[in-house]
Amino acid sequence: MYQAVVFDFDGTLVDSEGGIIKTLEAMLIELKRDPLTKEQLRACVGPPINKFFPETLGFKEHELEKALEVYKRLFQEIGLATLKPFDGIVELLCELQNANILTCVATCKTEPVCYEQAQALGLLTHLDYISGAIPEKGQLEKGSILNALIEKAGLDISRCVMVGDRMYDILGAREVKMKAIGVLYGSGSFEELSECAPEQLAKSVSHLRSLLLHAKEERICQTH
Repeated sequence: MYQAVVFDFDGTLVDSEGGIIKTLEAMLIELKRDPLTKEQLRACVGPPINKFFPETLGFKEHELEKALEVYKRLFQEIGLATLKPFDGIVELLCELQNANILTCVATCKTEPVCYEQAQALGLLTHLDYISGAIPEKGQLEKGSILNALIEKAGLDISRCVMVGDRMYDILGAREVKMKAIGVLYGSGSFEELSECAPEQLAKSVSHLRSLLLHAKEERICQTH
């Protein structure tokens, strides 16, 4: 029995790919940058901003502050309304809590923004702990975010599992010596996740549920 299940946010709990891509397209237009393909932009869903803004989008250090400011503004205008939990996620979180398993988030999204979005999507009451990026503390990569969560929640790493849709989730779990499950319904490909050798791969939310709970307990958590 797990003590805790640690979820990535975007692409694992929340279907945010479309909104992020639309926001990035609008940002590139506003900043008069060359357009990128959908596949190039899809690679931006999941990694820390400090990685994909310079590496994928090509922003130089002196351009980052302005680009981030525009992205955050446009996401509020364009992307936020498109966010939604994947089908079955709320029920899964309820079932985990009913089984006395802590439900946690470790995300490269900034911590206050994650709290805000989780609240808006009706997820916050189903989450016990959230750990996100805190740039002023240098807490940006998945490993440092997981370490902060482990300390905050008092987790026994041997009884926890990280669940995520990108290689950063699996590699972050490896860094802190936590088990990992990759999910194939998010933005990461089978090839990307397989190369990181997670303990298991889940094809869908229902498949993930069976991997985490191993049984069909009656749902007693209020989901609406």
